[in-house]
Amino acid sequence: MQKKNALHQARHFCTKNLLLIFVIIVYYCAYGYTATLLAEFHCHIYAGMQSVLHYSVS
Repeated sequence: MQKKNALHQARHFCTKNLLLIFVIIVYYCAYGYTATLLAEFHCHIYAGMQSVLHYSVS
């Protein structure tokens, strides 16, 4: 009886860990994708500001 209970706990623990790992991977991918988009967006804004400054100075 004790062994069966331990096995059940181990399985439950593994399932919980797999779920956690899955959530982390999904979150990491989503965050990485968003961060990349934001970085590109910032680059475009920065480039736009640079050109506006360049034109206004000259």
